Amino acid sequence: MKIIFALAGEGSRFRYYCRGQIKPLIEINNKFMFEYAVNSFPEKYKKIFVIQKQHSLGYNLKNIIQNKYPKNDILEVDPTKGQSESALYGTFLLDDKEDFMIFNCDSSFDDNKFFDYFEELKNKKNIDGYIPYFIPKNETETHWSFIKFNQNNKVIDIKEKKQISKYATIGLYYFRNKILYENYYQKILKESNTELYVSKIYEKMIERNLDIYTNEIKNFSCFGTPEELEKFRKKNKRVGFYILNVF
Repeated sequence: MKIIFALAGEGSRFRYYCRGQIKPLIEINNKFMFEYAVNSFPEKYKKIFVIQKQHSLGYNLKNIIQNKYPKNDILEVDPTKGQSESALYGTFLLDDKEDFMIFNCDSSFDDNKFFDYFEELKNKKNIDGYIPYFIPKNETETHWSFIKFNQNNKVIDIKEKKQISKYATIGLYYFRNKILYENYYQKILKESNTELYVSKIYEKMIERNLDIYTNEIKNFSCFGTPEELEKFRKKNKRVGFYILNVF
């Protein structure tokens, strides 16, 4: 299994918050934001980074990633419409039957039991998808995707930015293989001219009663909006912004 990190979006929520900076290179306690995401996963999983071409030219992002995570793949693309399109490019580097996860650069988690549970689930069931959840402390926060699931932890509904339950997803999506992903991606592409969310792919899969499972994840953090980043800044007092120049 490989992990695709979707870093090729516009980062529009931070456009006016930190002008002259790009989202993956926001510094948090002497680490870049994207490092927190990558370090959530064991080293045994190979990574694929999908980044914007201009971020390599203007901010040296490709070299920074190569220096920190050698022997992993980096794919440079034009700006995408969101996480699902960025991930689609990442699947080009996979074998047809290879399974993978998609994650973003603005979240992290620290849960030692998560991967044990996930691997055990994969071994017991022929799952098509997997998406962990957490319960937001603030019930008024609706910028997540939310899920419903049955007593067996099988996901029966998912909605983007619509609070259908108290269970919010963390932006981590598993797919059984690239063919499955690409087929359902084409379905949502025909229906949307705006940002393409991976949750919309899961919606289509659930309509076909495919097997998508969930469980709660521990120690989840998100820095996906300026407000969330400010909360983290006040809590930790060592958050700042800078661009690392390596030429």
